[in-house]
Amino acid sequence: MTTTDDLKTLNPAATFGPWQEFMANNFFGSLNGIRAIAILAVLWHHVDRGSPSTVLLMLNHGHLGVDMFFIMSGFLIVTLLVRERDRSGDISLPKFYSRRSLRIFPLYYAILGLLTVAFLVKSGANKADDFFESLPFLATYTGNWVELSFFSVAWSLAAEEQFYLIWPVVEKFLAKTWGVIAGVVIGLGFVLSMEPVRNIIEDSWFSPVSYMWQIAAMPIVIGAVVAHLLNNEKAFRAIHRYVTHRWSPVIGLVAVLAAASLPSDEPSVMVGFPRLAVYVAMTYFLLSCVVVEDHSMKGILASKPMARIGIVSYGIYLIHILVVPYIGNLLSPIGQEALAEIPVVSLVGTLIVSWALAEVSFRLFEQPILSFRKYFSVTR
Repeated sequence: MTTTDDLKTLNPAATFGPWQEFMANNFFGSLNGIRAIAILAVLWHHVDRGSPSTVLLMLNHGHLGVDMFFIMSGFLIVTLLVRERDRSGDISLPKFYSRRSLRIFPLYYAILGLLTVAFLVKSGANKADDFFESLPFLATYTGNWVELSFFSVAWSLAAEEQFYLIWPVVEKFLAKTWGVIAGVVIGLGFVLSMEPVRNIIEDSWFSPVSYMWQIAAMPIVIGAVVAHLLNNEKAFRAIHRYVTHRWSPVIGLVAVLAAASLPSDEPSVMVGFPRLAVYVAMTYFLLSCVVVEDHSMKGILASKPMARIGIVSYGIYLIHILVVPYIGNLLSPIGQEALAEIPVVSLVGTLIVSWALAEVSFRLFEQPILSFRKYFSVTR
């Protein structure tokens, strides 16, 4: 763990106490709670069978939980990379890719393997054809460039893997131009989000690229920018004054919900200015939770249930999409119309089953594999 003394050695001119504390912090206590909020939003999106809400538009946009994951991922990964460079003078790409592979690949490919065996044994099963049609894209993490007919949540994992593949190379070999590259990604995303531009490229070959650029590349790179800004004492000082009020996280979360309630030309996906407003609000929310650890939402975000859901959120994300249909069948005696009126019943059922399975997976399968990450740690 990096200590304040280590930080002073690396930054002898550092004088701003809060920045020293931030740089010495090896664990952000609120982030697992934010992950829990994000995964609950995603679960809501997949279990809500009702008609789109016209009263609380935010209820239509649970898919934005993925955007929060993207921003956090960009922030955390780049924070690790820049701190590694500060400590050791370089970034080890083989070690980085090894650590990421141990975290991401085992459960993902285990699920694909189990599904493959299940559908081969029962080839006439419902969705078997859809699965094998999607399998080449699932197996190669390219599902974000096609419309997956099975296991559709894998598109976001594909987008993250492509970020993991590209951005560490930027940090290692193009460190002096990271800001230019990030500016181009975010700036182009902003241009592509404008309605006149969307109308021009609609139904063209570039339309899927434009869409993926806005909903994946932009939020991940925004998180990367946050990491760089907080790693710079001068930038940290400027940010610190605006996000350190005790109630800043509450303001940030309310801003996220308000932005998610903005009307959009395409309500089902939310594009254009409303989605950009969501990114701004999410960024503020994230900053208010990591710049200072002691804040008004610490008790909630760092509570044992929220923290635990956050820790196993990866497993919940992968598993829940397979659980949702079974929960629907289990609750079918209630009636589809009734479930549409109270989707919270499906939400709770999906969460309980997915969480339980994710815990089993994490404790018995993922954690033993993760123990090998110590062999790929970076020596100071």
